[in-house]
Amino acid sequence: MSEDLSKDRIGSVVLTPTRSETPPPLPVEAADSSGADSLILAADRKRKAADASRPAPRRRSGAEAKADASAVDLPSIDSEIAPADTPAEPTTRRRRRSAEGPIARRVSEDEPPVRRARRPRTSVRPVTVAPDPGLVTRGVHAGLDSVDAVGRGSRRLGPWGIAALAVVLASGVLIGLAIDATPEPPRVRKVEAAWLPGPKVADPEFRSWIASFPQRDQLPRANDWVLDQLADHLRKHPAVAEVARVRLVNDTVDPADPGRSIVVSLRLRSPVMPVTLVSGARAWLDADGHVLPGMLPGPAVRRPVVHEVETAGTGIAAAAVQLWQRLEARLEPGLVQEMHLNAPLEDAVANGPVPATGIVLVTRQGTRLIWGRPEDERYGLDASARLEALIHTIRCQGDLSATRSVNVRFKKPFFTLLQR
Repeated sequence: MSEDLSKDRIGSVVLTPTRSETPPPLPVEAADSSGADSLILAADRKRKAADASRPAPRRRSGAEAKADASAVDLPSIDSEIAPADTPAEPTTRRRRRSAEGPIARRVSEDEPPVRRARRPRTSVRPVTVAPDPGLVTRGVHAGLDSVDAVGRGSRRLGPWGIAALAVVLASGVLIGLAIDATPEPPRVRKVEAAWLPGPKVADPEFRSWIASFPQRDQLPRANDWVLDQLADHLRKHPAVAEVARVRLVNDTVDPADPGRSIVVSLRLRSPVMPVTLVSGARAWLDADGHVLPGMLPGPAVRRPVVHEVETAGTGIAAAAVQLWQRLEARLEPGLVQEMHLNAPLEDAVANGPVPATGIVLVTRQGTRLIWGRPEDERYGLDASARLEALIHTIRCQGDLSATRSVNVRFKKPFFTLLQR
């Protein structure tokens, strides 16, 4: 609004409001005959009218002005940097189209519209935690899932596949029924021994060996594992040389009351020489130096009794047995009565060192035939040469009643006589 000062006839001043003066519209004919220029002029008039209708900016206080002065306005900086003749960029689509003019609008109408790619909307779905279903609900869903799986499987297999699967299931059921219907094997009634060539023991003695079996309670329902354990148990017995076979045999004596027997095929060690233990009990030695039970049948030939088996060991016992097997055929029967495996090799001397021990044979006259130890051969002594020297000395002496000892431990044999 503008104010017009006018004076009346009295001379007072009256404020008369008048309308804002706007430039009169120019006739279209006066501007230019072209339609483009007329449209540009109409757009300018419209913009000026819109600027005039805006309210006047509010006058700011001193504090606000000071805050605005201290603040940095990026658009104002841009306006200061930009050239002065650069027009301000329209802020709305209508103003921008008006600034471009009718020519740009007509060109844009002739071109195909350009579609702008819309930014995909990302919707954030709320995370919901399903409640834990109960036992009945889980069971129902499991049943439905199994029905669905069976349906899919049947459609995938087809009729022939279903038929084959049914045959397999039926075979499994029949096998299970057959296993359940299989009768139990007959019970084992006894354990028998099938002796291989060699010595034998009486049935009570063999039954005592079976009675000492740790798994004897499982013998009535014996299987392969029990049979293997029984074979290992018998192999550990000192009198057993070999367990060839352990098998189950069906009894055909009474068909109405079937039963089975365990048959053990085994071979015993052969006694070679008699043994007297420290306890005074009688036993046997085999060719390998093992001590055998005294209940085994001994050899038919009488042979020297062996002593100190427990302290000598299996190695010296085996060497003594081998020595006698080489001497037996070349000596007078019954000449040698005893064989000591751990006897002194020299006469004991008062306050002297303890003499070494080894194999010593004693004749019926009391003569000591000193052989020594098996390791004496390491010192260059040949066992065959020593054996020949021993036989030669015995034959040269004739009656050994006056001979105290014959020693063949050294390279040259020698003998000692009894003092009278």
